[in-house]
Amino acid sequence: MIRVVILLSIFTTSLPTVCCGQDGFWEVADHTVTSRSDWGLMPNAETPLAFDAALLPHDYSALIDSRELDPVQWWDGDGFVVRGQEADDPSSSSDGQSSGDGGGDLTSKANDPTAALISFNVQNFFTTDSYEATGHGYNLNLLPVIPIQKSMFGFDRFITRPSIPIYGPSVDPVGPVDAASGLGDIFVTNLFVKEECWGTWGFGPSINFPTATDPALGSREWQIAPSAVVIRPSADKKWLIGGLVIAPFSLQSEAKSISFQPIVVRFLPNDWYVGNGFQVWNWQTNTGNFAMPVTFKVGRVFKQAKPYPLNISMQAGYTPEDWHQGPAAKWQFLFTVTALIP
Repeated sequence: MIRVVILLSIFTTSLPTVCCGQDGFWEVADHTVTSRSDWGLMPNAETPLAFDAALLPHDYSALIDSRELDPVQWWDGDGFVVRGQEADDPSSSSDGQSSGDGGGDLTSKANDPTAALISFNVQNFFTTDSYEATGHGYNLNLLPVIPIQKSMFGFDRFITRPSIPIYGPSVDPVGPVDAASGLGDIFVTNLFVKEECWGTWGFGPSINFPTATDPALGSREWQIAPSAVVIRPSADKKWLIGGLVIAPFSLQSEAKSISFQPIVVRFLPNDWYVGNGFQVWNWQTNTGNFAMPVTFKVGRVFKQAKPYPLNISMQAGYTPEDWHQGPAAKWQFLFTVTALIP
């Protein structure tokens, strides 16, 4: 059986190296670990190991540097890239809070669309200037995120995200949105997510429901959308990089489009972070219209908020004149409050 093993550098000569291969096996020194009982074959296996979480997948970043763990209890049969040493000082154990300028576990999950974290987003979009329209507009978007942590079809979990847009009346009665207000099309993103040594990936069938109360507020057509996502945290936990692609096509007309959401997050001390935010590049393949806004977001996770931790962020977005064709928001601002339910 062919296995691809990732070789890790060693802090000192006393550090055993643990690697993961495609088949989920572990290699410790010259011995391959394939079951919990095999840990007994490790030198000093009864001594807890202190794992360096900088080399762990992002969903396991609570296991930060010098956290004392029993490998027999921690290992669940999957292969993960880790590096460990014998824990000399049990008092060095951490509680999983963020340190330095790396992302704490909850802060990282709050910015990761593939994380096993229940959340409820309240997004407030303010459009102050638009192409092919004048005036300004507002829309509220409710976005619950519901992960189902259960192995299905070889994936680790299933995540569904219904997006429920509610539009306020436009100040511009002659613009493309007219003066309509009400409910838009409800779009449900569905993803089967798989954990890997380097991060996570997933795909699934998303659905557009024709719930718009006015033709100006949505397609009012049933649409199916193949969707895919890739998320990769940096080894030092300071960055989260990835992207989400959604390609809806109508079951009732020739309407088709492709949207890409790049994800770039830089974690800062005290649970602050900056990034490109809710940046969606959209291309309507049947009409040729497109829009590529440039966005910047700053936010913070308030872990002590009650009854649930809160993720609060502000974002500004600008679409350059040459980066669009057809109607598009020129300046748009987003204020988001998200309840995090660990």
